[in-house]
Amino acid sequence: MDSEAANNIVICQKRSREIISDATLTILEEAWNDGLRSTKEKEKIQALGVKTNLSTEKIEVWIGNRRAKDRRGGVAPAYSKKKVAVRGPSSYTLFSQQFKREGSSKSEHFQDVAKKWRELSPTERERFQEDARGIRDSELKGMPEEDAIAHHFKQIRCSINILESMGFESVMVATREHEDPHLFGTNKGLEYIVQPHVMESFRKSVFGNTVYMKQPSKKGKGDLRTEVRQILNSCWDPSALEPVHDLSEELVDGLNNLLGLKKDDESAIISIGKVENDITKRKITATNSTKYDIDYLVEDRDGKLGQEFLVHWKGYSPDQRTWEPVVSLPTTALSSGAKVSSKLSIRPMSAPNVRSVLIKTEKVPTVDHVGMGTTLPQNICMSARNAIPVSGYNQKSQTEGKTITGEEFAQAQTPVKHNLPVFVTLRQQLNVKLSRNECMNIGSCMKVDNTLGFADYFDKKLIIRKTDVAEVFYIPMPYRPCYITDIDSNTVAVTCTLDRFILIINLSTGEVTSTIETSDCLLGISYYDNNLYVVIGRIEKQMHVMDLMGNVIRMLPLGTIRGITVHRDRLVCIEPTTINCFTLDGKLLRRFENEKYRNLNRVITDNDGNVYVTDENTNTVVVVYDDGRHYGDILTGSDELCKPAGIHFDKKQNSLIVCNRQDGKAFLLT
Repeated sequence: MDSEAANNIVICQKRSREIISDATLTILEEAWNDGLRSTKEKEKIQALGVKTNLSTEKIEVWIGNRRAKDRRGGVAPAYSKKKVAVRGPSSYTLFSQQFKREGSSKSEHFQDVAKKWRELSPTERERFQEDARGIRDSELKGMPEEDAIAHHFKQIRCSINILESMGFESVMVATREHEDPHLFGTNKGLEYIVQPHVMESFRKSVFGNTVYMKQPSKKGKGDLRTEVRQILNSCWDPSALEPVHDLSEELVDGLNNLLGLKKDDESAIISIGKVENDITKRKITATNSTKYDIDYLVEDRDGKLGQEFLVHWKGYSPDQRTWEPVVSLPTTALSSGAKVSSKLSIRPMSAPNVRSVLIKTEKVPTVDHVGMGTTLPQNICMSARNAIPVSGYNQKSQTEGKTITGEEFAQAQTPVKHNLPVFVTLRQQLNVKLSRNECMNIGSCMKVDNTLGFADYFDKKLIIRKTDVAEVFYIPMPYRPCYITDIDSNTVAVTCTLDRFILIINLSTGEVTSTIETSDCLLGISYYDNNLYVVIGRIEKQMHVMDLMGNVIRMLPLGTIRGITVHRDRLVCIEPTTINCFTLDGKLLRRFENEKYRNLNRVITDNDGNVYVTDENTNTVVVVYDDGRHYGDILTGSDELCKPAGIHFDKKQNSLIVCNRQDGKAFLLT
């Protein structure tokens, strides 16, 4: 046998137990009784090692075993096989659930239950074991269905987080046919799956339809069938002169054999949305129709049924434009001069938007007004100038298919007098969304000199771009940013609503210079006179006035406010339906309210104290002036305002920036 084999044999040998002599044990017991109970007493252990001729490690092991022996009362436990952990209750768990603790301590209660368990006969224990085994073998583990679903969804989220930490991108869809889907995944995975055409393709592949439809009762089927026939009859009667449901099993031309029209006793379930879409297609694509003439296509987007185009109809105003699916448009419209100005929704203003836009004014029918400013400069108009395209994507504006000349462009910028004493010019329409597939949720925006900032809650970042350079870059955030305010030309403060942090950010370096932790959820924020004014609270809000180190100076209870701004010793706050003006110590001065505006979102003031507010329900920017007695819309949905979220006034350059929540469009007014 060679030396290597001998070494292998030595390595594989089991450890042998070293027997300590009785004399040595007597010495060790004497040391134990004299107080040597801890392995930390190194000097005593070394002296004992000299006396017993044992190593320090062996003495420390003996001390540990001696302590364990005392805990067991001097009796060594019988060896038992390690129990395998199971998901679901054990027999003892089911047994103990019968007894509720009433008045006694936990230890007493557990001892009492254990005593009762020991008194059970083997037959009685077997019954509990069978019940527990049946629950463990079931898929729901004894839980209600909703609890089981929530449990497994939670496990999926945990697994996705672990995989993401290892560099994996993932996405998962869990849905039942007549329910909304549950989506799981990383940010990039969710960006992909939330695209309308992806979800529709998934549902069509799995369930054979692209709509969510609750399973109707027997009576509901008849009602649905009647409603469908009414829609079909309204389109069919003028040409066929007879109702559709009398045609028995024949098919309607143009419906792509979607629906076999049968007798009244047929109980097929169909999608009204599909029928309406095909009817719309038949109506618009009729080549001999003179009712709807396409003037030109403005832009495109991803709609629920795929690509859609914003159509400007000949003889109709810009606010009567409609979004139409690409399948409903004739090929002549797509291939002729009426082309889309940009496939990225980044475009110069088209001719109808370049012309001046009147601003509606109304008297407020309430006596309680807001005193937020003085009378404004004379004359109001809004005229559009060329947009700044992103990444140098140069395009030409179009007026009914023709390029705007210099004379026409100058004429389009001419101010027009109106009833509202405010002068506003739409200087630029720009975009910070570089891809149609990019998902974003802009909570607020700001403008400092030529720098624009947008807080993207969805992707945890600040989007930065210049007004004079078509380039976008990002500042990643550790938390989800929501509200933003400027501190100086190079510093901003951002609230992270659910994370309860305020971040102070240097725009030049992109670094978070300081972090302020608060006690509750955060909403609006404004900087004034070296202090931050912050709305804190989930239900009942409070205004915390603090310095830039986070030291709270005072607190003001202000109800259910969400957005705030501070100007000239006045605090302007908005609730969903009201604008309130307070003193800095919380005294209410005036209030503005109008039933037209039901979802006021963000607020800002200009140099004269006039208040500008965004309303997501009406897609408008409202200006309130003249002590709150007058108001008017300076931007509306016809100007491509859609769910306006952020608004900010640059007091140095006397300019206003407004941005949409999801499509990346922003509007610069001066």
